[in-house]
Amino acid sequence: MSADQLSSKIVVKFWTDGKLIDTPVLIRKDKEEVEKAMARYASSGYNIFNVQGRALNPSGCYTEAVGNKTQTIVLSKTAEVDRRMIAAIDKWLRSGKKVALKRKRDRAAG
Repeated sequence: MSADQLSSKIVVKFWTDGKLIDTPVLIRKDKEEVEKAMARYASSGYNIFNVQGRALNPSGCYTEAVGNKTQTIVLSKTAEVDRRMIAAIDKWLRSGKKVALKRKRDRAAG
């Protein structure tokens, strides 16, 4: 998936069994679509968090994900946020930045 395609999506990551699941769910970057999807997850028993671990309501997910420029929402069946969760999210975000920086350098060199 290209960077342009990814930038038009909201990434939903799942925190399960003490791990951040590697396969993200992508939702089109549309406020109404994101809010409906998050409402479905919330009604299924998921708790919604931003990348800093702050709990969110379905109605605030889109604004938070776009506003903090990560375009990422984290879902978990547990309501508690622990250090492992925050560390895993931070590591995932940093790895994405490293890949993007490497691609930029490769394009400039090539």
